[in-house]
Amino acid sequence: MLLFICWTAFNCSSSDPNPNANPNPNPGGGDLTITSITPEFVYADEEITINGTGFSTDPTKNYVEMGNPSGTFYGFQVSDPTDPDPTLPYFTVVSATATKLVVKTKNAVAQKTLNNQFYEDHPYRVRVTVNGKSAMGAIQHAKRLLSFGLSYSNAVNQVIGCNYYIQAGDSVHMTGVGFYGACSVVIDGKPITPVQVKSSKELRFLIPRLHFGELDDDCFAPKVKVKVTNGDGKFMEQDIYISQSPPMKVYSAAFSKSEYVAGETPTLTITGYCLYSTAQIHVNNNVANGYSAVGSFSLHNYPDQAILEIGADNGPGSTMFKLKIRRRIISDLPSPVLR
Repeated sequence: MLLFICWTAFNCSSSDPNPNANPNPNPGGGDLTITSITPEFVYADEEITINGTGFSTDPTKNYVEMGNPSGTFYGFQVSDPTDPDPTLPYFTVVSATATKLVVKTKNAVAQKTLNNQFYEDHPYRVRVTVNGKSAMGAIQHAKRLLSFGLSYSNAVNQVIGCNYYIQAGDSVHMTGVGFYGACSVVIDGKPITPVQVKSSKELRFLIPRLHFGELDDDCFAPKVKVKVTNGDGKFMEQDIYISQSPPMKVYSAAFSKSEYVAGETPTLTITGYCLYSTAQIHVNNNVANGYSAVGSFSLHNYPDQAILEIGADNGPGSTMFKLKIRRRIISDLPSPVLR
């Protein structure tokens, strides 16, 4: 448990002109003091409990403010034209006794403003005023609410498909704030594991190639739910465009040798990235109608290499054929000769 500091300059010296040193008649009775503030680590959307003496039991008679590390308070009181409650105090007193106040930001606009003012792990002052008398205490630690973005710019060494979206198969360096403790990432209802927390502003993880299934279409990029939760249970969820299949790329194709004897079956090795099960080899046997499909790769789970057997039907001594592969044409591929 961390100690919450009483600001002695305001509370502890009898010669201090600050009114905290003077009796403060109010319905709660006694001097106005702040002895502690909880929780130890405060988010902008949480209730804050202020313990002390001399508070008014009428919640509306306790005016609560928060100051930034420099000690000024107006930074948290800047008016916002979108504030639905512009005439209400920035903090609402939820409940009040003579020794305890429970307060929270008045609405979502105030919450957002406070969160944007928070710097991680800085002390913040709290001031309570009752009938013109004030007391101060300190929040020792503040935390930023979780926020993140996810786009193609977060991918590392990305193999780009037909769209500039984050894609299945990408290694991701997600940036944001509020990544405290053990964080989890859920995309389209499925958890991502493992998730590495590099700092409170960066997560690293891999979106598996098969996270959305074997769709074989890297141009299909609908919006899907992406949810990030930190170790404190704070979370953010948003809809993000993600290409649900990794892109298929062919980098090279070569026969195992340049000549085959009768009875041998030519084999073709294709290397690339995330070869699709539906990818096809098209063969030109010098027929009038040009290329004709002779079959799919019949692969699964997006491998990066395929070794395929190619039927030889042009007869001994002939050049077999020219090939092309769906999604990438292999030009001037050396054609073996059947002896």
